[in-house]
Amino acid sequence: MAQQSTIRGQIIELRNKSLHYVQKDPDRATAITAKLAQWWNDVEDFQDTEDYEHLTSYQRTILMVLKHESIISLHRPTLAASHQGHAYDVALQQCIGSARAIITTLHKAINFSSVEEPGSNTLSLLWPSCTWAVWISTFILFHAASNRHISHGIVSRCVHIWTLVVQN
Repeated sequence: MAQQSTIRGQIIELRNKSLHYVQKDPDRATAITAKLAQWWNDVEDFQDTEDYEHLTSYQRTILMVLKHESIISLHRPTLAASHQGHAYDVALQQCIGSARAIITTLHKAINFSSVEEPGSNTLSLLWPSCTWAVWISTFILFHAASNRHISHGIVSRCVHIWTLVVQN
């Protein structure tokens, strides 16, 4: 979690500064992408150990959401830029994939928690990052559909899943 927080801080520093101070260094973004990929590879290596069995499904879900939330945070400013090109296409596809992963991961986690412990909801979406992740994921999918980058059917299915997540 500490490594992910450091990476998240680097993303915020790179992408969320005032226009006068923002850095548009593609090498820095690539370096952060590499650190994020390395962190996730470390998480996957941890999954192969016996210690991973001690993690709850909630903790596993949070790790997955943090991964995809970071990907969206890194690429979202490129989507907001008025100029569209290859960088925009890459950012959009990365964000679409992460948006879909967040929604389906949370949906599966809620379904799993209700099956494991009927009547109790162990996965709470009150964690601010979950709320933001679901909101931005839906926004990205609507944006992609309105610009014909994905079909409306895909967005409809994801929105249906999203409403199930929110209702729980």
